[in-house]
Amino acid sequence: MVRSAQRFVVLVASSVLLTGCTGVPGSSTVPQSSVPHPETSGSSPDKMTDKVVVTRDSSPVGAPLSCRPEAAGLFISNYITAVNRGLMHDLDRYFANSSRFHWYSDATGSNIRIGTAANDRLSLLSYLESRHVHHEQVAIVQLAVAYRASDNSGNFEFNGKRVADDIAPEGSLTVGKGALDCETGKIMVWSWGESVAGQLAAICPAGSEGGLPLIACTQE
Repeated sequence: MVRSAQRFVVLVASSVLLTGCTGVPGSSTVPQSSVPHPETSGSSPDKMTDKVVVTRDSSPVGAPLSCRPEAAGLFISNYITAVNRGLMHDLDRYFANSSRFHWYSDATGSNIRIGTAANDRLSLLSYLESRHVHHEQVAIVQLAVAYRASDNSGNFEFNGKRVADDIAPEGSLTVGKGALDCETGKIMVWSWGESVAGQLAAICPAGSEGGLPLIACTQE
């Protein structure tokens, strides 16, 4: 069943209830212009996500901007926006090249991508297109990132919501993890986790704006 973007946003805002949703002193809303993101053909930057709420940033000194909460949050938000809009010609530039790409895994829905198939960079776009055929829409609610100097990467975890023709409503709340290449800011790893029963557990201090826009922080 095709769901309109308006209905999806309302559904996320009303269904995703995080524990402890009170304002956090010092939380900030970061403008899009402060962080680079891939150019998008066929869409203008002002139509992409324009802010993210940062509720904790304890990044180590020297951590690259691309792997700090504000930049990582905006990058992931723009990627999800491209996914939801079906901008298949734009998605490739959000992922690291084959020398730095590790895997994209997904065990949810009718066309799973696990094992050796998850490591295949060449088949990634066709897989993402298959998810669009199922009218998949995604909202990432919180993102927590940690810089790792040993391989210049930003490991992250997230929680959110997915709806699609082949995902049952009771399985729409989800978690996941991944990694960014801090040199380019692009995705090296993305793994969708299992669906979550009940409500999502907070992984960041909550911001005063609830689930929208995305809340980003450093991992504890």
